[in-house]
Amino acid sequence: MTNQESLEVLRTSTNDFAESLLAQYDERGDLSEKQWHWINKLAQEHAARGAFLPIYELLAKASEHLKYPKLVLNIDGHDLKLYRSGPKSKHCGAVQITDGGPFGDNVWYGRIEESGNLIASRDCVDTVRAALISLAGDVVGVTAAYGIATGNCCFCNARLTDERSLEAGFGPTCAKHFGLPWGSK
Repeated sequence: MTNQESLEVLRTSTNDFAESLLAQYDERGDLSEKQWHWINKLAQEHAARGAFLPIYELLAKASEHLKYPKLVLNIDGHDLKLYRSGPKSKHCGAVQITDGGPFGDNVWYGRIEESGNLIASRDCVDTVRAALISLAGDVVGVTAAYGIATGNCCFCNARLTDERSLEAGFGPTCAKHFGLPWGSK
């Protein structure tokens, strides 16, 4: 996205910081390198609003059947663990995204809210964001690819032994819980 495209995207934003930057641009006709960085970053976030809704809906569907639904993937060399926050969490029901390490030693990449918005942490580098965009764009394909490549289900980590499960990338029980297609008809 060019600087000018970012400006146009942000013109519809209600973010006070973005409005301040836009006012400075309108007054001066240009911005510093750091200000352009923020214009571009805020424009990307604004343009991606709701883009992660398929991921949120996947885990929300599973929570109808499972107490602690989760999803573990390796996309473009990044280990990702996505799970729904519990009832005692400040962000109950949000999808938390980590590197899957033990609590306290893990890297927290952010969370996906019910609206489908990603609230990214400082550790959510562009490659992690791209991996999440890939997952949101093709939930079935990305989860299946993981299972096919590793031989394990990305939802329950069970070894896939049935030929149809190996072909689908996950088993019939997880497919049912997560609302995904399974098996050929």
